[in-house]
Amino acid sequence: MPATATRRRSSATKPERVVAGAARVGLVARGCFYLLLAGLVVNLAATGGSGPQADANGALTTIASTPMGIAVISAVALGFFAFGVTRLWGAWRD
Repeated sequence: MPATATRRRSSATKPERVVAGAARVGLVARGCFYLLLAGLVVNLAATGGSGPQADANGALTTIASTPMGIAVISAVALGFFAFGVTRLWGAWRD
């Protein structure tokens, strides 16, 4: 690794590391949501349309119907919130 990259990484402040971590959490939550939505679409195609609604509402309904559904939805909402905050933070800093 070049010396400049090492200096940049070590010069990152704690708030910047927290913001970067929050952005990663938000991206993971977003990715998981899209994977679930894709799974619903594949299920819809495989069953010929006799499955759950294959959109965002269907994805949330499917998650909410599981035993840990509300906790999962809350965690994903927190991830989306973290992603939104980091995007606003980045826009403000630029």
